[in-house]
Amino acid sequence: MRLLKYFRLDRRRQPRYPATVQVEFLVWDETIQKPLTAKGSGRLLNISVKGARLQTNAVCIGNHHLMNNNLGDNTPLILEIPPFSEGTTWTLKSQIVWYNTISIDDQFNFEFGLEFLYVSANERKRLESLIRSIE
Repeated sequence: MRLLKYFRLDRRRQPRYPATVQVEFLVWDETIQKPLTAKGSGRLLNISVKGARLQTNAVCIGNHHLMNNNLGDNTPLILEIPPFSEGTTWTLKSQIVWYNTISIDDQFNFEFGLEFLYVSANERKRLESLIRSIE
């Protein structure tokens, strides 16, 4: 029983905040500095400064299937986050760390756990502002 209790603990270092942020995303090739796919759309939930959960129906975009988890280090998922108060649309690089299917009753059929990559100081400030606006 003690082991079961251990596995149910949330061991994240950063707290997640409930949110609903509509986003667009695409797969980017770091080598040639061009997008590999068209944009997909979805929503971010449970945002922290380290990652978020993405819900979407766009699992296969062009020749890239997000659930294959073969995007690699040179092909991050780029999230385009709309301005939440003032400003412009901004982007975050992320990588998929897990995926799951969700209930048919929901608007979206798939969800992905994302880890943000190479978050600059400016991007971190924008993330913190977004989280503060949610609280």
